[in-house]
Amino acid sequence: MLVSSKDYQNRENEQLKSLESQSKPLGIDKPIYVNYAFYLPDNRKTDLSNKIESINDLLVKYGLITDDKWQIIKGIHATGMWVDKENPRVEIEILDFFSEENGAGEKS
Repeated sequence: MLVSSKDYQNRENEQLKSLESQSKPLGIDKPIYVNYAFYLPDNRKTDLSNKIESINDLLVKYGLITDDKWQIIKGIHATGMWVDKENPRVEIEILDFFSEENGAGEKS
């Protein structure tokens, strides 16, 4: 499926508005770990890595994180993909990379 630039821009603007209603630009610039849970509108074949990259780009564009380079996003976990026809969405959890809750941190 090809999506025109105008369609892509419209979809991106909708997603940015959704972010604005749920979060504020935090400008996170420290190492984080990001969990994604995807709830898709249907059972269509989809590319998980493209979805994650697009969302990371939106998080930067909105100002939730300062950059999506590896020095900021130290780890990514897609917890799953499900179908929810009534409420398709992605749930994003951002954790401090060094927190005990996360169980992660720098390796020596």
